[in-house]
Amino acid sequence: MAKRKKSYVLDVAVEFGGVSIGDGTASVGVSIDREVLNIDAADETLCGRRLTGEIAVVPRGVDPDQQAMFDNGQHKVSGTFDTKKFSASPKAITARLTFNLADIEVTELACFAKRSGQLRVEGVEELAEVQEDPEETPQAA
Repeated sequence: MAKRKKSYVLDVAVEFGGVSIGDGTASVGVSIDREVLNIDAADETLCGRRLTGEIAVVPRGVDPDQQAMFDNGQHKVSGTFDTKKFSASPKAITARLTFNLADIEVTELACFAKRSGQLRVEGVEELAEVQEDPEETPQAA
C-alpha cells in the first residue's frame, strides 16, 4: 500500500541560524527566502503562533522526502514549537522557533546551527499570550 503524503500548512526551505538553550526552552533561528514566503503568509504562521510540525537538516538541492540509504546528516526535530514574531528584509523573512526542553533532544537541536534545511508545519494555533522580550520593548521616558 502506498504511503499517504502529509498535508502541510507551510513547507519551505530555510537557513537555520544560531541555537540558544535556556532554563526551560531552546530555540533556533530560521531565515526564509521572500520569494517563497510573503508577508501575509508569514503573519498567519509566524507571528504569535504555536506550530506543530518538524524541522529537518537537509542539504541544499536535496529532496527532503528522499529516503537516505545511510545517515548523511539529516537530523529532524518534530513536535510543537512557538514563534512570537518575525522580521522582514528585502531578501528574507526571519523568525525564532522556541521548543520546550522537556519535549526535545537538545543534542539533536544543536545539529541545526548554521545549516540548511526544511520547515514543515502541519498545524497553527494562536498563542494565548505573547510577551515581548524586555530588551526590545520601548520604555516610557
